[in-house]
Order: sequence, then C-alpha cells, then structure tokens
Amino acid sequence: MTVEVLADADTDIIVLHLDEGQSGYQDFSRFGGLPTSSSYGASGTGDIKFTTTGAGAAGDAYQIVIRAIKEY
Repeated sequence: MTVEVLADADTDIIVLHLDEGQSGYQDFSRFGGLPTSSSYGASGTGDIKFTTTGAGAAGDAYQIVIRAIKEY
C-alpha cells in the first residue's frame, strides 16, 4: 500500500508520496518547512488530505504523525 499526502485545492497537489513499507522521519525545517497547503494550486483550502493505493484486505493500516506550526 502506498500513501499520498495531498494539499486540498481545485486539483489536489501531491505534497508527499510514501512507498509501501517506508518508515522513517522526514524533516523539512532546513529549508523553512513546507508552505501552507492553502498556497498550493488554485483555491487552496489549507486542508491536508490522505489517499491510499493498493490497500487490500481489511486490516491494512497506516500511521502518520505530523508535527506542524500553524500560520495565521
């Protein structure tokens, strides 16, 4: 199963693609972090969405922890 993290907009923008069996830590702070999801695409809402591909039998699961700073 793969997981995509999307920025919600008129056409959703893929922010991060996680391959099957991938684990680890992603740190984007060295270059100031990722921009707010409302700045992606046309009519960005600021929402973060998740989608999966290849999810099979009942019981397939994933866990993602996001540590972020909210900008007002």
